[in-house]
Amino acid sequence: MRTIIVIFTERKLSPNEMAPYKRYKFLCNYNTVFLYDIVEDPRYIGKMIVVGFTCDTDRVQKE
Repeated sequence: MRTIIVIFTERKLSPNEMAPYKRYKFLCNYNTVFLYDIVEDPRYIGKMIVVGFTCDTDRVQKE
């Protein structure tokens, strides 16, 4: 299990374009997600781009 950090966007962005976007963290079971991948989740409207992640994390996030 790891935590991915994403921003909501419909297209790939350069690192400079990503700076003003708000970042969100989600637990991710998949090891096939990589930095700058565009991902979708049926629970959310719109696509997300992965801008960071941790290698391992607990199943429950700490506050």
